[in-house]
Amino acid sequence: MICKKCNSENTQKLSLIYENGTNNISTNSKTTGVGFGRGGIGIGSASTNTSGKSQSILAQKLSPPKKNSYLLAGFVMILGAVFSFNLFELSIKNSFFGLIGIFILAFGIKIFRVNYKYNTNTFPKKYLEWTKTWHCNKCGNLYSE
Repeated sequence: MICKKCNSENTQKLSLIYENGTNNISTNSKTTGVGFGRGGIGIGSASTNTSGKSQSILAQKLSPPKKNSYLLAGFVMILGAVFSFNLFELSIKNSFFGLIGIFILAFGIKIFRVNYKYNTNTFPKKYLEWTKTWHCNKCGNLYSE
């Protein structure tokens, strides 16, 4: 593919840049030691596991779009439900917290609906656009097929 800005042939798809610039890391190490001291001889061992991801700056910059998480919506809805249960208490103070809980619960449902709408309507379009986008390694231009 030739860059539409500078006519360079030094171009790559964003998906290829992302894959080549992203590495998953998983390491295991074990160690054993012997020590001598006033109390005698001591023997010890330890093991560690490390995992993670390493990315180039370009891979981070050109990463694919992400879906919205439902974690915040779930937390807000649970919080609202907890406050709402106080609505069924007889005291006025608890009824006030119950009403606040209903508003918090409704807000959590709103967050969920916004995220659901983005994940089902907007995200697939953005992801498809990302899969068709190219990067010029000479001038940095981004363009679609």
